[in-house]
Amino acid sequence: MNNQSKTLLLLTVPPKHISALASVLLDLKKFSPNLVDKILVYHDGISLHDQKCINKIVPVEFAEYTFPQSDTVKRFNTTVSQYFSPLVFARFEAFQLIDDYSLVIYSDYDILIRQDISDLLSPCSSGFRVIPSTTTLGDCLTQEIEGYKMTTKTFSGGLFTLHKNFPNPKLFYRICHSLINEYAELLYIPDIAVMVIAWIKCNFTPDFTLDHHTYCSHPQKDVLSEDVKILHCYGQPKFWNGLYCEQWEENYKTWINLGGTPYFERTYQYKLTEFSKKIYRRFKSFFLK
Repeated sequence: MNNQSKTLLLLTVPPKHISALASVLLDLKKFSPNLVDKILVYHDGISLHDQKCINKIVPVEFAEYTFPQSDTVKRFNTTVSQYFSPLVFARFEAFQLIDDYSLVIYSDYDILIRQDISDLLSPCSSGFRVIPSTTTLGDCLTQEIEGYKMTTKTFSGGLFTLHKNFPNPKLFYRICHSLINEYAELLYIPDIAVMVIAWIKCNFTPDFTLDHHTYCSHPQKDVLSEDVKILHCYGQPKFWNGLYCEQWEENYKTWINLGGTPYFERTYQYKLTEFSKKIYRRFKSFFLK
C-alpha cells in the first residue's frame, strides 16, 4: 500500500508522561486496533527502554523533536514557560506529514478511549476537522492583537483530523511558525492561538464537526453517557495524579508489568522526598516561633 493511502496517528509526549501514552495505546489496541496504519510519537527525551516497552503494546515510531526556533523560547511569557514546553508546537508537524498520508489524526495523551473511534476516519469537506470550544482567540492571548477579531471561536486542541484535501499544508506550517516568532510574548494558550490566527490569515474555516460530548467529555465536569467515546482530562488533576479512573489504573498496572517507568509522583522516592519536605517545614516552623 502506498503511504499516501495510509493513515497516521500523531502524539507529542514528554518523558514523564510515558505511562499516559501507554494507556492511550492500550485503549486503542482494545477498541480500535485497525484505526491507523502507523503511530508516530514526537518526544523530548523518552528513554530507549521505555520506547521498547511501548512497542510491546503496538508498533510505534519515536522521533525526538527539535523546536526550530530556539531563540524564540526566551521570549515566551512566564505562563507559557511554566506550563508548556516547545513540544507543544510539535503537533504542527502534522501539516508536514500530511503529504505522505491520506489522513493524520492528532491526539493528546491525557485521554481515555472508551469505545471504537473509527468514525474519525470519515472525510471532511475543509480538510481539517476539530472540536468546537467556547474559548475565544482573546482567551488564548495575553493582550489583543490589532487586525484580528478577539471573539473568533477556537477549538479544543486535544484532538483533530487533518485530511489530504487541506489546502497548501506546507504554507500553513510556515505561517504557524512565523506567527510563533511574531507573537511569542503574547501567547497564552500557544498552539491554539497560533493555529487560529493562521486560519484568519489564510481565510480558512475548519469543520467544527467533532462533537465535544463524544470526543472531549471531562470525567468530572461533564455529564457522561454511553455515547461518550473519549474522556479528555484537560486541566488538573489528571488520571495519574488525583482523578481516579479504574480503566486508567488498569492500564497503568499493565504498563508497570511491561517494565515501563512509573509516573514519578507515584514512586517511593517522590513520597519520601515530599515527606522529608513536610518534616523540614514543621521543624522550621517550630524553631522559628
